[in-house]
Formats: sequence, C-alpha cells, structure tokens
Amino acid sequence: MALIKCSECQKEISEKSEKCIHCGNPMIQNHKPTTIEQTNKEYKTIQLLGVLIAIVGIPVCFIEPMFGLFMIIIGFILNTYGIISAWWNNG
Repeated sequence: MALIKCSECQKEISEKSEKCIHCGNPMIQNHKPTTIEQTNKEYKTIQLLGVLIAIVGIPVCFIEPMFGLFMIIIGFILNTYGIISAWWNNG
C-alpha cells in the first residue's frame, strides 16, 4: 500500500483512502492503472523484430544457408529475449 499526497493539504495518506483523514478532501483517482499491454510495448517490438528476422531467414537459407541459419537463430534469440524480459519486468 503506497502513500500519496492530498491535493488540498499536501499531507500523506493511503492511496486507497476515499477522503483525506486530515482535511476531509475527497480523493479522486486521477491515475489509471498501467496494464501489462501498455508497459510491454518495447518488449513486443523486440519479439516482433525477432519473428520477422526469423521469417526472412527461412527463404534466405535456400540462397545462402549459413547466413539464413544465422538470421533464424538471431530471430529466435530476440524473440526469446522479448518474452523473458516482459515476464521478468512485469511478473
């Protein structure tokens, strides 16, 4: 449970309070809870980049096998990094 400042008297109160215990000012919840989808934008971008690199690497394997395999591996690593980072940072 976190403490926030009352907008009227500037004293600290619980974020779950409906009104300030010091001055009686009603607390309006101005902050919206951040969803995992909003905070994971960076990690989703990394995952998407990894998938795209891996998909492009598949046809490249027919032209240049070692480079195509390298692209697939890098794509897999980026995708895995994005998944693990999102899990690690957001529970």
